[in-house]
Amino acid sequence: MQLTKSGSIVRWFRAGIMAVLLLPGSAPAASITALNLEWFPGRRPQPTAEEVANHLAITKSSFADVAADIMLITEVCDEAALRDVVAASIPDAELHVISNFTDVDEGADRRNQQIAIISRLPAVAAWAEAWVPTAEQHRRGFAFAALKNPATDGLIMVYALHLKSNRGNTPEEAQINYDIRDASTRQLIDHMKAMEERFSDATIEGWVVGGDINTNHDGHFGDNVIALLEEAGFWNSWKNTPPEARPTWKGNDRFRPGTLDYVLTRGFGEPEATLIAVPREVSDHNAVFVTIPLAAPADAP
Repeated sequence: MQLTKSGSIVRWFRAGIMAVLLLPGSAPAASITALNLEWFPGRRPQPTAEEVANHLAITKSSFADVAADIMLITEVCDEAALRDVVAASIPDAELHVISNFTDVDEGADRRNQQIAIISRLPAVAAWAEAWVPTAEQHRRGFAFAALKNPATDGLIMVYALHLKSNRGNTPEEAQINYDIRDASTRQLIDHMKAMEERFSDATIEGWVVGGDINTNHDGHFGDNVIALLEEAGFWNSWKNTPPEARPTWKGNDRFRPGTLDYVLTRGFGEPEATLIAVPREVSDHNAVFVTIPLAAPADAP
């Protein structure tokens, strides 16, 4: 079974999330979406002008169906196009950060894929940072934003990821991919420790890590990404969802559908993710949707 939401329900639900933050006596909450936009715009490494225009148009018309208070977007190749979509679909949100990784991504004929964080919550800091490479193929990095809970001024520390792909034809190449993903995850955890020190004067209410991590906890791959994050105190919002209900990767002629996209949290309890079906014309991935509880003012009922 594939869990979906109709467009009208999704739009109503998204619009209601931030309203909850403002209602007296209501439990404040924020929504999170993680989505790979598949070589946006164009849906392939070197698209034609017509393919770019078509992808931009269909994404703009359907983006409101996946809109959330915090959005973690991967495979963005054109910042201006993403800003166009955000302005048209969620004008009350801001593109806080988009990476600018300039290394050639797995071939000179492939555009650089960037990582973005969009949010309706204000940011007190935001930037992108490259990994310290541990192998020749260790590219890209992460996007980071320290978002402010408007009810308390506490911070929500957010990371968007697009970890190393599974491209390769031999067991040795697959192992390199696993090692790179594990190395990236350890660097991410080290960065969190540094951020705890850097923002020690503020109240950190919780942490969010999400995006296309190119692995899962179903035993399909030989890395330890999910295990490492769980050891660091993160909750896997897909943990209680059966694999057939979370095919974030739609599959192709070579590989079956599966889960490659995640939202993990720390400090927000154990929220459960749901899948939002995304039109194939928009992406070869579906979206992950999670709602997290936010702290309320200390004197609130």
